[in-house]
Amino acid sequence: MFIDIHAHAYRKPIPFVVQFCTAEQVIERYDQARIERGVLLPIVSPEIYLPQANEDIIEMAAQHPDRFIPWCNIDPRALTNSVDAPLDRLLRYYRDKGCKGVGEIMLNVPVRDSMVQNYISNGFVPVGYRKDHFKVGVDEIILDRFL
Repeated sequence: MFIDIHAHAYRKPIPFVVQFCTAEQVIERYDQARIERGVLLPIVSPEIYLPQANEDIIEMAAQHPDRFIPWCNIDPRALTNSVDAPLDRLLRYYRDKGCKGVGEIMLNVPVRDSMVQNYISNGFVPVGYRKDHFKVGVDEIILDRFL
């Protein structure tokens, strides 16, 4: 079984920004490449793209449960824009909605920034990291999955 561990899809793609596929287009490409399932990751950081709701990913995965595995993404600046933002409440909420992990976190701060470290204080451990992923100063962080 082949599983794509990093995919993006938009319910309604925006024509003048980076062109992401719809869920149906992703499935079409999966069929051509003989990929059975894929992990859908939402984009939430405005530094890179227009933000997308985690609910979009959950909805697309619910429409195609045999093809998509939903992950959520929470910008560490969410709710209070502070180092003690109650990310644990959001993480539990999305885990309970069926999300299997968190990622990819791409905000314009270093990985050691205290707001990013708030994830670690909530029990998540970075399992992947790419410095300057899309542009200088924008690092990508992949966190472990929900247990």
